[in-house]
Amino acid sequence: MRRGSTWRQSCAAVACRCSHWRSASRLDVFDVVGFSLQYELNFTGVLNILDLSGLALRTADRPEHAPLVLGGGPLATHPEPLAPFVDAFFIGEAEELLPALCLEAAELQRAQVPRSERLARLATRFPLYVPSLYRTSRDPATGLVTVAEPLDARVPRSVRRAWVADINRYPFPDDSPVPHAQAVFDSHGGGDRAWLHGRLPFLPGRGGVSTGA
Repeated sequence: MRRGSTWRQSCAAVACRCSHWRSASRLDVFDVVGFSLQYELNFTGVLNILDLSGLALRTADRPEHAPLVLGGGPLATHPEPLAPFVDAFFIGEAEELLPALCLEAAELQRAQVPRSERLARLATRFPLYVPSLYRTSRDPATGLVTVAEPLDARVPRSVRRAWVADINRYPFPDDSPVPHAQAVFDSHGGGDRAWLHGRLPFLPGRGGVSTGA
């Protein structure tokens, strides 16, 4: 990397393209490209990866054959900052349903179902929030953009969150592409509102969430 240059500039200078870390395949050849949204600082990284992959940043600019860009993880419950860039957000725990979702998306792609129709069909079968399928309006009191009713009658007005009954059936992956990684901090368990579990009141509804003292 040249002195004074950023990682993004260095990659652009050598026409670097993001690719799958195992197969080295370009991301634009996949049916679905997924991002785990762990915290807000991920958002600019998502845009960088899309750009370096040769995918159009905005969903409205992607051609029919482009992969569906899916967001999930904790911040999928706060999707609007990424709504212009992510095709669909998986709401809830994806361990059980994500494989079936990806297989169905691939089948619809092979059948050459139009992109908008693919998203609508998937949204009727899976807990997906598809921004392009909902009407938005600006609240005159606050100036904020709010999500209103769906534009497609098949799509639910409210997305029902997915829950995994037994999360222990899905062990945390231990084959990270980054070796020797470990957590550098953890919650102290006091419900501090600086942490996600303190800000999302629905979590204890699963019968109690113990983070340890």
